[in-house]
Amino acid sequence: MAITIDNTTVYATPDNSTNISVSHTVSGSNRYMLVGLLCSYGDIGTSFSSNPAYNSSAMNLIGDSGISGNGWAWTRVYDIIAPSAGTFNFTYTWSSVTSGRTLVVVRSYIGVDQTTPHGTVVTNTNYSTTPSVVVSSASGELISDFLSTYSLSTIAPDASQTQIANQADTSGYYKGASDKAGASSVTMQWTMSIMDWTLVAVPIKPVSGGGGASGGLFVKSPKLYSFGTSRRSL
Repeated sequence: MAITIDNTTVYATPDNSTNISVSHTVSGSNRYMLVGLLCSYGDIGTSFSSNPAYNSSAMNLIGDSGISGNGWAWTRVYDIIAPSAGTFNFTYTWSSVTSGRTLVVVRSYIGVDQTTPHGTVVTNTNYSTTPSVVVSSASGELISDFLSTYSLSTIAPDASQTQIANQADTSGYYKGASDKAGASSVTMQWTMSIMDWTLVAVPIKPVSGGGGASGGLFVKSPKLYSFGTSRRSL
């Protein structure tokens, strides 16, 4: 069974919010979920809580990377194996009030190994125009990355990647997410105006005996939310 993208939901948090609640629908078998919190906020590193959940089931922190200097950027990625099928909420409570500089990317997958769903998660940060990481993977795997920047200018994934999310938060700072088929060594790369950035990439493993993600990746259009109002991408 090949890895396929079940669903993607993108949500921009409103200003001065302490609670995140994002509705997301999960279906299929051998299910897996990743949630990226993509942040650009001065004290965000001290505001994270340890209570992320989907349908009240706790999620695990698997990728954590932040930078401060010319600006602020922080990326945190959480996962859960076999998330509940149906429509439920991803919930998160900050330890203090944050500004509207967070983009939440919720992603569910079908056909993922239920014992070891991912390989080595890779993170990187820098002040440059080319956010990138090199990921050890394998044919049949799928790599998903999550990018947070302090840039007010547009960003773009490499042409070899499938763009999943690319938009500004409610304060205008750009964030993104993308996919790429696995291989022994895979570079995930974006381009942007020079500024601080942080990137986390997760190599996802197919269920044993599955065909993996190579040879054709099916991606559903993401649901996009902003200020609690939804709009469906076409």
